Amino acid sequence: MDKPNGKLTPIERQMLIDDFIERIPFQIKLYAESSKLFKARFVMHWLQLVSQRIRLWRL
Repeated sequence: MDKPNGKLTPIERQMLIDDFIERIPFQIKLYAESSKLFKARFVMHWLQLVSQRIRLWRL
């Protein structure tokens, strides 16, 4: 993409598409793992809030 107008040639476009298709399985796994981490953080945060409120109710 050394052209001044920034347009891709059909070959360059096909190379980008091929690269994208090769990376899709990895991206899906990455998103699945990061969503598990996000869910775990959310659950842990929620449990901490609940336990704090229970302690306050007992006082």
